[in-house]
Amino acid sequence: MARIFYTEKDIEDMVNQGIQSQEITSDMTLTGLAYEKARALGLRLVQEKLDELPNAPVRPYLNKIPTPRQAAAAAAPTPAAPVPPPSATPASEPSDLQARITKSVIAKMGGEVDAVLLESIVRRVLSSTGLK
Repeated sequence: MARIFYTEKDIEDMVNQGIQSQEITSDMTLTGLAYEKARALGLRLVQEKLDELPNAPVRPYLNKIPTPRQAAAAAAPTPAAPVPPPSATPASEPSDLQARITKSVIAKMGGEVDAVLLESIVRRVLSSTGLK
């Protein structure tokens, strides 16, 4: 038996003819765009097997039905991360922060960094973030 292929154009033609649903059998293949077009135009696709698309690859990580324990764990609210208490020490001065950032970058990059350019970049970033 020959396979029947449907494209998005075929789906448009069906809808224009007034067809509201189409049975999809095992000898039919719909392109991905055909499925999208059917959904967009409201054409109902009735399939022999409701749990898998014709000729679609089996993706167990998508098709797996969760166990009751997995479903309960997914539905349980996750606890909020604890918020550390505010620090009693005053915030670093921007110039101190700039110096620490510059020192850290030089320590990581070694002598490959242009110090004047680095100072300019750090100053610009601190001012754009409102820290200076």
